[in-house]
Amino acid sequence: MPGEPLLDRLLPPARLAFAGAALSVALVFEPWLWARIAMLAAAALLCALGGRRVSFIRAVLVTAGIVAANLLVPVGKVLVSWGPFVVTETALFGGIEKAVTFEGLMFISKATIRPGLRLPGKFGSIVSRAFRAYGTLASTRLEPGGKGLIADLDAALLRVYTENEGGDSGDAASAGNRSAGIVGTLILAALCTLAYVPHIAALIRR
Repeated sequence: MPGEPLLDRLLPPARLAFAGAALSVALVFEPWLWARIAMLAAAALLCALGGRRVSFIRAVLVTAGIVAANLLVPVGKVLVSWGPFVVTETALFGGIEKAVTFEGLMFISKATIRPGLRLPGKFGSIVSRAFRAYGTLASTRLEPGGKGLIADLDAALLRVYTENEGGDSGDAASAGNRSAGIVGTLILAALCTLAYVPHIAALIRR
């Protein structure tokens, strides 16, 4: 469909969601910081390919807040000291690791949870509705200020209700092009495999 994000053209929502879960597990247990940063960059790229807005200013502010909070508990080798304020190596890198992991998880969820997600079974239906609601709200840009904020929230909640009450036409349209689905699946499988390479390397080095 013209104008449809590339990820939606290549993959049905269910496959994207399962890939997102696999990538999230890999990110949380990633053994090295550089691998987490690489996954964060890949997740940001997935957001762009999926047509999701990414606020890098917000990401920087959240990262700074997490790192600053971690520095309040000085542990490890002292790197810099300004009076009572101390920056230690363990606290600094620990804060960066937590911030990168948090932002990476946010980006992965934004990229892989799509409005057309449908999972089989009653429990799958409940989970699908929750994920679709999150995906819709996460993709909504809220304008600060009284009436504008309320109107944006109202429109977002209305979209959540409409999408949850709708049929499965989105899945059927996405799954219609089998060749595109195969290509997308292979690309995503390669990305998931690369995400677990550092885990395998860490096990081999032990």
